[in-house]
Amino acid sequence: MVIVKSAIGQEPRPERRVKPDLLVQLIRGITIIGLLMMLPILIFIEQARPEMESLFDRWFRTSVQDGWMPEFLTYALVLLIINLVITTIGVVLHFKRNKRREDRYRFSLMLPFSFSILALLYVVATLLRVGAGT
Repeated sequence: MVIVKSAIGQEPRPERRVKPDLLVQLIRGITIIGLLMMLPILIFIEQARPEMESLFDRWFRTSVQDGWMPEFLTYALVLLIINLVITTIGVVLHFKRNKRREDRYRFSLMLPFSFSILALLYVVATLLRVGAGT
């Protein structure tokens, strides 16, 4: 039996949680999904970026992609919205579950959540620039 620290001046109390309940397992699954979805999003954004012309491109006179590819940005946007919805659900469930003082916040859940927000702003701004022709 695990003993949990309590407030100063109070007796330590035994931990009643024996194994992770369904909500903790769901939050863990959402965290894993959110982290795994970051990889294809980054790949789509990288594929959409314009290429830099290198010495070899000039030497061999090969053409390079000189503008953003909106179709890859659109794929990234859809995945970002899905990831944001999933991780928002996870964050809400996590905050509802954290009731004890010794409960901790999951950095691994906050990472894809904040990544989704920031990357969504970046992709939308880039799509607006590409759509305006700038």
